[in-house]
Amino acid sequence: MVPPTSQPATTTTTAPRAPLEVSVAVDRAVTEAAEANGIVRWSSDRLTATVEGSATPRDLEILSAAAGELGQAAGLEIDVGAHPDPDIRLLFAPRPTWPDDLQEITDHVLGVTRSTWAADGRLEEVRVAVDSTIGQAARNRTIVHELVHALGVGHVTCPTSVVLGGGDGDPGWSLSPLDHDLVATWYAPQLAPGTDAVGVGAELVVVPGGPDCEP
Repeated sequence: MVPPTSQPATTTTTAPRAPLEVSVAVDRAVTEAAEANGIVRWSSDRLTATVEGSATPRDLEILSAAAGELGQAAGLEIDVGAHPDPDIRLLFAPRPTWPDDLQEITDHVLGVTRSTWAADGRLEEVRVAVDSTIGQAARNRTIVHELVHALGVGHVTCPTSVVLGGGDGDPGWSLSPLDHDLVATWYAPQLAPGTDAVGVGAELVVVPGGPDCEP
């Protein structure tokens, strides 16, 4: 009888993940932004966005610039144009005319983002409304603020961040270095969609230097 032959066992090894190093301020911002819903983000690397309503040429310029900066930080391509079934739908209209599900209780709200995501934290659809009756300067910041939310990022308390919760300490519409690192960290492969704030804190490694919460 010919003895049976045996095949050598096959093993695979994976390289250890690089630590997710962030500054003290970015560590705090990412953890705060995840407190409400955890890491909620898009799984596709290409998003489509469509504008509806009465956007001004300046609105479109700000939106395009912000989409480019945020896409670069997150490793995404955000294509703003005429898409029949967009991932992100932006409405520019007087607040009283917003759909009922986009209305807010507080009177001072200038914009709102409503997101739908799966149980695993992967975004499926986002709708944004911006009050077209407010001044252009306020609209500029509102556009960028809501677009960051459209990527799944929550509010933070740093007054120099464009996603500061509330209306105090308005930093203008430009993304700060902290905002760039916040979005980049939010979309880092080390943070899986669905990770809660505690899990986020466990993955982040604080190192000296980097963006801080200063003007």
